[in-house]
Amino acid sequence: NQLDLFEWVTLKLIEKHLDERFKGDERPTTQYYALARLEAELSLLLSTVAHAGHPDDAEAAKKAFHLGAQSLKVDGLKMLSQDECGLVPLENALDTLNTVALRLKRDVLQAAALCAASDRTITADEAELLRAIGDMLGVPTPPLLPGQKLA
Repeated sequence: NQLDLFEWVTLKLIEKHLDERFKGDERPTTQYYALARLEAELSLLLSTVAHAGHPDDAEAAKKAFHLGAQSLKVDGLKMLSQDECGLVPLENALDTLNTVALRLKRDVLQAAALCAASDRTITADEAELLRAIGDMLGVPTPPLLPGQKLA
């Protein structure tokens, strides 16, 4: 009775594209023009990406989180434990982050990609998660593939 990351990503991608097809492409109203008040959502997002790439290495996950967080230049971001991260909270955070201005969505996706690529390798979970984040935010996903080595 639980979804794994791959199942959740697949479900979210199908839901989004079916909604676009049958309900029309309803873009959310922009509510945020700065990331400063979204510390909780950004912390959850980056922590989830960090833990997806380093599920058994807390220090590597922390390093990945800080790399992504530094790129956003938002005060108050804090690394959450694996227990504090989950797919339902992540979906809620992404729903909120979907209401930021487009240029900020790109910054958020770039921070997630930096977090995923902190060890210069993209795992399957990181690639799937980045694909879902980009799709849910309506931002093209960078071409990061599982097992890809980054320079």
